[in-house]
Amino acid sequence: MDKNNDLLIFLHIPKTGGTTLRKIVEAQYKPNEIITFSNREFLDEKIRYMPSKELDRIKCLQGHSQFGIHSYIQKSFKYITFLRDPIESMISLYYYVRNNPKQPMYKIALDNSLEEFIDIVEHNRFTWYLSGTSSVDIEKAKENLNNFHMVGITEMYEESLFLMMKSLNWKNIRYKKRNVNSNRPSSRLVPPKIINKISEKNQLDLNIYYHAKKSLQKRIDLLDQATKVELKKFQKIFKNEF
Repeated sequence: MDKNNDLLIFLHIPKTGGTTLRKIVEAQYKPNEIITFSNREFLDEKIRYMPSKELDRIKCLQGHSQFGIHSYIQKSFKYITFLRDPIESMISLYYYVRNNPKQPMYKIALDNSLEEFIDIVEHNRFTWYLSGTSSVDIEKAKENLNNFHMVGITEMYEESLFLMMKSLNWKNIRYKKRNVNSNRPSSRLVPPKIINKISEKNQLDLNIYYHAKKSLQKRIDLLDQATKVELKKFQKIFKNEF
């Protein structure tokens, strides 16, 4: 467990590898210490009717929501999240929605090609989630992001998970891929014009992503030699898992 009583908030941005992390986080807490939610409305309802004694026990909130849910519980807090290459994330989103009839945009994804889907959906999702505002505000998103305890990168999953484990004192880290869509093609098979189109429409998210990735790499570079050796061992254990 975390060494102090800070409220841990895992901001789960869809299609970033967060479902895997969610299971890891759940393993660190007792059931009555954590609220896992699918959307902000669910969290609103849950907390509104929760007795104050039960609310005082809560040590972790995790789910799909914009930045700002720390206001629900009057404790000091730490945010964590994962970001993924926005191009990979958009391709993954399309095929995930297309193969899940319960998704609100299922019919749209089913009836449209990836290129057409790109013209329909909202873009710069990372920036919107992190800004915590009704508009897509990259300056606010960066300001909030710089106050996160930890921002993981999906393409550097083991490194990210290792740093979270060390800084939050997590135990018994075991994971396997979850919510992975085996039906989607590799991005290498997606025509360059579509890749370029996704990139053009997600410039803010690409900016945020590379900013976070650079910060993560700097954090790794600053590890002492003994911890770097420990990281290598950790990566070796999980190299075939994600």
